[in-house]
Amino acid sequence: MRNKYDELMEEVHLSSEKQEEILKNIAAADLKPKKRFFARYGKQLTAAAAVLLLAIVLIPQVQMRSAVVSQDSAPEGLALASAAEEVPDAKTLKKDTGLTFTEPKLPFEITSVSYLNYGDMAEVIYTGTGNEAVYRIGSGEEDNSGDYTEYQETEEREITGVKVRVSIDQDGNHLAVWSKDGESYSLCFTTSVSEEEMNQAVESSLE
Repeated sequence: MRNKYDELMEEVHLSSEKQEEILKNIAAADLKPKKRFFARYGKQLTAAAAVLLLAIVLIPQVQMRSAVVSQDSAPEGLALASAAEEVPDAKTLKKDTGLTFTEPKLPFEITSVSYLNYGDMAEVIYTGTGNEAVYRIGSGEEDNSGDYTEYQETEEREITGVKVRVSIDQDGNHLAVWSKDGESYSLCFTTSVSEEEMNQAVESSLE
């Protein structure tokens, strides 16, 4: 079946000289793929690809390392809450969160204190000689400790008329959880303390 191309070509008439000229031009033409672009920019492209590959490999590792460092800053077994705003002192923390609390007296020398506002929860981290404690205050009566460790023993105690659940490991008293006047509290030590030390710390926060 004839097509438009065949019909058109029948109308084209070239002299022998013109045909020879066209054939020479085709023979002389460089029909190989152009490599100038890669030759000129090849090194830059290779470097860019290397940087991209390095970023793909390193970014997840950096993020993972950041997560590990953050987890290491909290006592073992204690889950971290979402992003927080650090404030200068307990007074500011109470004002910003609307929560009421008394800071506990702890059985170790305190060298630094961090006050963190999580919006619906206040957290105070006490770092000291040989130990660290995390004190959390939140609204409601739910356990806000974030501690999901399976302890060897759990005791229910009454301290100053308040029921307190104390979790005990092989080294001593590790975590205390209680609620009062519509607010929940928890006190967790990195290094477990004695029963007397835990009771005194909780009692001091109830004053």
